[in-house]
Amino acid sequence: MARTILGISLLLTAVAFAQGGAPTYRCDSRSPSYSRLKPEIREVPERLKASPFFKELTTRFGPLTSCSLQPQGGKTRLVYVFAKSARLVVVTDPAIEYSEQHVTFKPMSDESALALLKQAEIGTYGAKGCGIAWDQPKQSPGKRETLYAGDVCNCQARLTRGKKGVVALLLKSAC
Repeated sequence: MARTILGISLLLTAVAFAQGGAPTYRCDSRSPSYSRLKPEIREVPERLKASPFFKELTTRFGPLTSCSLQPQGGKTRLVYVFAKSARLVVVTDPAIEYSEQHVTFKPMSDESALALLKQAEIGTYGAKGCGIAWDQPKQSPGKRETLYAGDVCNCQARLTRGKKGVVALLLKSAC
């Protein structure tokens, strides 16, 4: 995808994507350009650093290797990258109460992945979570994916398996 460089500083790089995309910022709160973003956009990276997904990726893969933030209209897309291609991609849109957290990593066991999804539900939606029926999984053909649905705000959790275990997790909702 062709990119047009809008500006470069030591702390912030803004890039416009040729397909009419919004600028993408490096997550660096010390940058003057980053600090001009709306407070609710600047809060997203800080809030997610306390999330179970972020903590697990940091524990398993070490410190963050890169972070990019892309506000576009009311949506904010955040991409955290860790060693060994592990990543956390988060999309939020407060106007429609949409939240999506997608994690990819080296394989982990079903039990560990399910426990992490449950922690993420509580970490994201509070002590009662979003009503996910963990005891009623829906398997895809071939058992590559397992979907768990909630009764609040179309909440969903999903496990995706590779050859050696779970390689991706998804937690999302839209009210």
